[in-house]
Amino acid sequence: ECATMLVSLTNSRTSSGASAIPSVDQVGGKAASLAKLYSTPELSQHVPRAFALSVDFFRPWIDTIASTKEFSEAKSVIESAANGSSSGGGGGEDTISEAIASCTVLKELCRTIS
Repeated sequence: ECATMLVSLTNSRTSSGASAIPSVDQVGGKAASLAKLYSTPELSQHVPRAFALSVDFFRPWIDTIASTKEFSEAKSVIESAANGSSSGGGGGEDTISEAIASCTVLKELCRTIS
């Protein structure tokens, strides 16, 4: 089955008339919330018609990033920060600085992948 890459957020009915609001897993939280707002009769007139790129669209890119050494390192630092520890044995500001540095490295890597 071909993955859906472009999802309408404002066409919440299938051909059979059933509700088809995209899930958070399919389009992310913001897009799913917009679709839910649009599907609410008293709010739909205030929500612009919209489409979203699905998670399936980004899957090859996500898989590439997740397989890198930089991603593993950033994930480790972020998990340590969430647990309140740092690789240097300190905490607080050191942990936050490490997490920011790891995310910056990962962001730069993301910019190089096409």
